[in-house]
Amino acid sequence: LVGSEDTVHYRGQDLTIHYSIDSSLQQLAQKLMKRYNPLYGAVVAMHPNSGRILSLYSYKNDSVPDLGNLAVRSIFPAASVYKTITAAAAIERANLSANSMLKHVGRNHTLYMFQLQEELREFREVPFEDAYAHSINPIFARIGMYSLGRGVLREYGQKYGFNTPIPFELDVESSNVGEADSLFRVAEVASGFNQETTISPLHGALIASSVSEGRMPRPSLVDSITSGGSSVYRAKRSIWRIPAKETTSEELRELMQCVSRYGTARKSFRYMKQSERFKDIAYGGKTGSVNKDSIGRVDWFVGFARNEQDPKQRIAVGVVTVHGAYWTVHSSFIAAELFRIYLRSIQIEQERIQKEKSVAEADSSAKSGAGLHVNAQM
Repeated sequence: LVGSEDTVHYRGQDLTIHYSIDSSLQQLAQKLMKRYNPLYGAVVAMHPNSGRILSLYSYKNDSVPDLGNLAVRSIFPAASVYKTITAAAAIERANLSANSMLKHVGRNHTLYMFQLQEELREFREVPFEDAYAHSINPIFARIGMYSLGRGVLREYGQKYGFNTPIPFELDVESSNVGEADSLFRVAEVASGFNQETTISPLHGALIASSVSEGRMPRPSLVDSITSGGSSVYRAKRSIWRIPAKETTSEELRELMQCVSRYGTARKSFRYMKQSERFKDIAYGGKTGSVNKDSIGRVDWFVGFARNEQDPKQRIAVGVVTVHGAYWTVHSSFIAAELFRIYLRSIQIEQERIQKEKSVAEADSSAKSGAGLHVNAQM
């Protein structure tokens, strides 16, 4: 997918397929993957309000086996990305907010039994937004165990599209959440501390879209099909599901912004933070990393960037990279570059149009003024 259209011969007709792909964004995804050369990688970027796919790219290093189109495969553990689902459930069912104080003991990224006791003897209190921003496993595990339970976790997983087919022009593997058949298993699912919960980059972008817009769009790769200048097919934009209340999505947006401001993705978004061009852009997401047996270290970023006043300046992504003994790039950095380049290109185009409009209005005003001057002399 390197161009915006393709022509195929079908039943005696030449059909031109017009894709939603942004060729410059697709080339950027390709450039970044080739530059940093992880073992595996995939990028899916979309318009969060329409579901139009802007980039759908899959990458593999020459040293590893081909695993197919990773953009639509659900073979890598979701890891802490699933904390977003747990957070949505906690906001709606346990009345948690960004400022809710939660008990924590021990290290952030472990999951030991002494950290999971219902009554902790010694603990410190952490705001919910900090627990999300720093991806604190025990806090999310305890939320799942004592505030939600496996039934609610399963319900919200389904609300956000897990364990169900995703409608798309290409075959997409379903994202899966295993059965939480014990209390410790509930802890693992709620915190994402397992290898059984899996997700595809496409689904990751859809989850980010739902947080950005409050609804999950039906993803679409084909805008239209024409034959001999006549329209044969035109995509209809629609909502696939509404997984949570609008107020919940607003709360999740705030949590995701904490990840990029001071949390696990803060270094990747340093340039956007320092640039005046992005002062009106809200951006954030969720990171996740876990070792996948026999494959490598899986690194995720699922997130969004949005201008509140301009729906055109919005994008959602699902990015995954897999690394060997040495990390080459963080998925959050690739996402930040996609946000930066895509939004800047839209802004520059809007500035160009506005400048041309201003010049035309000035010319029109000057001509009108000259006409009035001539009439006055007459």
